[in-house]
Amino acid sequence: MSDKNYALYLRIRRLNVRGTKVADARTETRGAKIHDWLIAAEDCLLRGKDKLAQELSAFRHILQECEFLVDEDEDETVIRKSAYYPLGERVDFRFEYLEQANDILRRAAEKLENPSDKKLREELYAARHRAGHSQREAALKMGYDHQSISVWETGNRKPHPKQAKNIRDYILLYPEAK
Repeated sequence: MSDKNYALYLRIRRLNVRGTKVADARTETRGAKIHDWLIAAEDCLLRGKDKLAQELSAFRHILQECEFLVDEDEDETVIRKSAYYPLGERVDFRFEYLEQANDILRRAAEKLENPSDKKLREELYAARHRAGHSQREAALKMGYDHQSISVWETGNRKPHPKQAKNIRDYILLYPEAK
């Protein structure tokens, strides 16, 4: 994966994590924050439009289903459920639209992910569980801290080639049962 695609992948993954909170009606996210999230998500999909045309189209379809209403004299201390509403309705926004948008981002990240990186992440996770190790224990065996294991397994960071070799060595210590 090129550095440009990897940076886009990481940005989409971060938006996907934020999107989980944004799409939860119980968090009472302000409409402006939802709007910012949607703008950033659409920007990411646009940047990867060559590979993510289908996801961009689906995302835009969701945006067309809603309208953004800004109350000009909105008191910033008042938390509103949302400023997004289904077109033509003045009811609270249906947060399932945001859940769908977040699912589209998740699919976009999966499309951008290098298959060998994904395989390494999955193999590390599987080997760690076969060994009965926590992330902290696996990290000690490999000479890293547990946070490194966490970000590698989640795909939030790609290991350096030397680290990837150490991960592969760890995986070989705990092979799948045949």
